[in-house]
This record gives sequence, C-alpha cells and structure tokens, in this order.
Amino acid sequence: MRKEIEQTLRDPVGFFTGGATVVSVFFWIIFFLGETGLISFGHLWQYFALPASLPMFVRQPWSLITYPFIHLNIIDFFINLLLVHFIGTRLQTYEPDKRLFRLAFGGMTAGALALWGVYYFIPAWFADELNTYLTGMSVVFAAWLGYAGIRYGDYPLYMRLFGRWKWRWLLILFLIWDLVQLPLKNTGGHAAHLGAFAAGMLWAYALVRRPFNKSSKDFKVYDNYKTRSEKQIDRILDKINRSGLDSLTEEEKEILYRESQRNNRL
Repeated sequence: MRKEIEQTLRDPVGFFTGGATVVSVFFWIIFFLGETGLISFGHLWQYFALPASLPMFVRQPWSLITYPFIHLNIIDFFINLLLVHFIGTRLQTYEPDKRLFRLAFGGMTAGALALWGVYYFIPAWFADELNTYLTGMSVVFAAWLGYAGIRYGDYPLYMRLFGRWKWRWLLILFLIWDLVQLPLKNTGGHAAHLGAFAAGMLWAYALVRRPFNKSSKDFKVYDNYKTRSEKQIDRILDKINRSGLDSLTEEEKEILYRESQRNNRL
C-alpha cells in the first residue's frame, strides 16, 4: 500500500485526481452533516478555497495550494476529473511527470492572479457575487491543455465520441467558451481558466526551439550522432503524429514508457 501511495504522489494525474476525490468527498460529508445540524462546520471548505478578496487571502495563504482539490458541485467534479485524466495521461506520453507538476502549479498560480485581476479591475462583473471563492482543479487541465495546444498543436488526438481532433482545436474550443462565458456567469472560474491557459501557452512558447532543416548538413550531422534509442523514439513519435497513440504496438508503448521514466529521473 505504501508503495502504491508513493507512486501516486509521483504521478501528476493520480496526485490531482486522487487528492481531489478524497478532499471533495470529505467536504461533502462535512457539508451534509452541517445541513442536518449534527455539526457546525458546514462552511469549513471556505478556509481552503481561494478568496477573491486579497485581505482574506493574506489570512489564509495556504489556499493557493489547496483550492484545486475542493469541489462543491458533483457534476463539476466529474467533468474536471475526466478532463484532468484525459489530457494528463495523453500528455504524459510526450512529457516527463516533473514538468506536468510544474505546469499544474504554474496554472494554479496564474489562475489565482487572473481571478484577482478581474475581481479588482472589473468589479461590476462580480456585483452578484459578494463572497467569491475559487475552487476546482480545472486550472490544472487548463494549464496542461494550453501547453499541449501550442507545443503539440498539430498532433492527432483521438476521442471515442468525437473522432480525430488536434490539440490546437481543443484548446481553441475551450478558449472561446471561457471568453464568451467570462462576463456572464462564474466570472472568477472562467478568468482563472484563461490565466491557466495563458501560463501553459507561455511555457510552451518558452520551450520552442528552432527546428532542424532536414536538407541541411547540420541536420545530417545531428542525426548521425543520435543513438539507436533516440532514433527509435523519433520513429515512434512520428508514428503517433501520423496515426495517433492507438496505432502503437505494445512494444512501442513499453519503449515510450521506459523513456518517460528515464526522463523523470533526470
């Protein structure tokens, strides 16, 4: 059991989905007991949610780390759970877990900054929300999607119900949705999404390198010095780019898995 817990803590997808499940169920139970009058801690969750008010945040700074694990609405919880799992597990094919953790915490921070920015500079959008708190791990998948949409924009993305997409298309769809909904309802949540998207996109732009020209001598020299393992990984990634992750054989998936584990140790 201890080994399984340690492995989950090292896995960004398991860390956020598992942590959010435990924390959210705990607060649902507390809320239910509070409604029945058995206890008086029904609003305990507010001490761990991120307040839009900066003076309140100063009194509970830990909420910057805890707010993604809290979900008050069970439908929102399952939607976030599915999206974090769907986007995270596919992004793990290309990226080391350490980077996904950094992206997630970057998205959490950017989401908080975006919330505070809109709350204080456009207060009219919060006229009907006197006590605004930010909760939910949607900022995590938003940061991952923002990163993937830029760095792997043309890579194919297969979804059972919707067929073949590209990462860039999915990012654009979510960006449009949040921009349209921003002034209408759940303004703080949509502002946080946009902040997390921006963090992931900027991270991807920062990592973009000038590609080698295959017709140039420099590329040939570079390719000659590649190891057999590196060439094998390139071939597998090209196959994913052409036909998707589902086209890989079990052996190819195992090679990718070993490579990702090796990157995590670097």
